[in-house]
Order: sequence, then C-alpha cells, then structure tokens
Amino acid sequence: MKTLEYMNKSVVFFTLFLLISALAGTFVSTSSAEIIELKSICFLPVSTTESQVYLKLIDRINEKAKGKLAIKNLGGPEVIPAVEQTDAIREGMVDLGMSAPDFYSRIIPEVQLFYYTTDSHMDQRKSGFFDIMVELHKKLNYRYLGRTSGSDPFYLFLNKKVANPREDFKGMKIRSVEPYAVFLDALGCARTTVPRVEVYGAMERGVIDGFLGPSSLVKVTAQYEVTKYVVTPPVFQSNVIVIMNNEKFQSLPDDLQDLFLKETEAYEKVAWNNVKKEAEKSFNFLVTGGNMQEIKFEGEDAKWFLDKANRLPVEETLKKSQKHGPKLLEAMGLSY
Repeated sequence: MKTLEYMNKSVVFFTLFLLISALAGTFVSTSSAEIIELKSICFLPVSTTESQVYLKLIDRINEKAKGKLAIKNLGGPEVIPAVEQTDAIREGMVDLGMSAPDFYSRIIPEVQLFYYTTDSHMDQRKSGFFDIMVELHKKLNYRYLGRTSGSDPFYLFLNKKVANPREDFKGMKIRSVEPYAVFLDALGCARTTVPRVEVYGAMERGVIDGFLGPSSLVKVTAQYEVTKYVVTPPVFQSNVIVIMNNEKFQSLPDDLQDLFLKETEAYEKVAWNNVKKEAEKSFNFLVTGGNMQEIKFEGEDAKWFLDKANRLPVEETLKKSQKHGPKLLEAMGLSY
C-alpha cells in the first residue's frame, strides 16, 4: 500500500512538473515573440517629400524585421515642435526620427557641416566623415544612422528683386537659422527668426522678404504662391538626418541593430538619386507653373556669392570644433 501511495504521489508530482514546465515554456515563448515597438517623429509635416522619403525607410525596416520590430511614426511638428524633437529623442521620449542639423547644432556644432558639403551619402561613408559623425553623436546619447536627403540644394527665395549681390541684399529681412547666419550677415541681411511652418504667412504679410530652402519643400508647401523670385546658383544642401536614442539602439538585439545599419546604408543611395530627380522637377515647376522668376548670378557675382556661402560658414564652424573640424574638412576634401 505504501508503495502504491508513493507511486501515486510520484505521478502527481510528475504531472505537476510537466504542467509547470509547459506553462514556463509558454511564457518564455510569448516573451521571446514579443514585438519591439519604437516611436518615430518627423520634423516636417508627413506630407512633404522629405518626410515621405524617410517614412519609406521606416516601412522598409519594419518589413525586413519580419515581425520582430514595429516602428510607428507619431506624426510631424504638430505632435512635438520641430525644435524640441532632437531633445525628445536624446531623452527617450521618442526613439528615433528625421531631423535637421540646425536643431541640435548648439550641442554638436559639427553637424552644421552637413549643409556645406556636396559629397554624396556614399562618399561620406568612404571618406571617414560618417564614422566621425557617429562618434560625435554617441557622446550625447544619439546614434547617427545616416541621411535621406542632401541632393536637394537650397536656394534663396525672395519677394524683392536683386541685381548686385554685394549691395542689393542689405537690409533685407531674411529668415535665418544658425547654419546660414554668417552667410546672411555677409550679404548685409537683417536676420529674422520665423518657424519653418510659418514661412508662407510671413512672406504673404511681408514680415520677411525672403528665406532659404530646397525647391521641393517650396513646391509641396505652396510657398511659391507668395514668392516672386529664386536666386541661382544654389547654396548649401538640404539635410534630413536620421538619428536614434543611443541607449535604445544599444538595447536592441544584435540582429536588429545590424538591420538598422544595413538598411539605412542601402537606402541612402536610393534616397540620394530619388531626391535629386524630385529636386530638379520641383525647380523646373517653380520657374514655369509656379510663375517664379529666376535671378541668376554669373561670373564674378556668382563667385563672390558662393564664396560667402561656402567659405565663411565652414570657417565659423571650425572655430567651434578645434579637435574634430580639421578631420571632417579633410574628409570633405576642403582645406579652409
């Protein structure tokens, strides 16, 4: 009887063990199958070309993660003001996003160099420029992943006609942000602070006489409706920087970290070519369907104009980056 009792107890314990093991396995399986959710943000409205290019990258990463990862874009500046988004990423309020260098150049001044280089994304990875930027970003809890624009140059858009670049800009009220402040000072402009989303109204009411921006953005936001002139040659480059909270990036499994890095690099070439084509189409529209008149500086005027745009801002950035600036300039092929 004792033997039978012992056998019955053994059966009960063994059954309980199997049940507990099965439940534990279920919990482990459920946990391992949990989708990692990340929050993304755009500094421009999601309808713009720049945002759409970035969101295609996000879709691409989501698809190739095969259920392990879900990146949800929360929206644009209506969710978090553009100027606050980089701090939100650094502090972990959101995990990643597309941003512009001027929003965080106060803490990483070297990012202004993105505006002054005409190198492609692919060239920057080969030259060492990309690697230096990664290290600079890590120190402030960012993971620099790459760029989704750069082949869409900036133009100076005006509501006043100019002929002589050395004289005619003096006193003009031009929207300014840090990366091109020195350039506007050299032209003699009166720098004015206006949020990008308010440029249309500011031009319409005469609050500003002009602004700098890429042709694609001027087209999609219909700013051409309140703008008369576009100045060529173009200056600077449009820049959409993809950054992520570095702690969040490091917390991802190795395979997902690799996915982010590989897909961003692969997408950069696609983005460079696509944005370049869209920029050309947009500029052609502005001077035809947009009824905007081109003011074209040539010869010595063009040389003077480009010198102020290219050399002065780079020299100003160097003053803030004694250690890394020379290395970045070398990677850019410059010798200022």
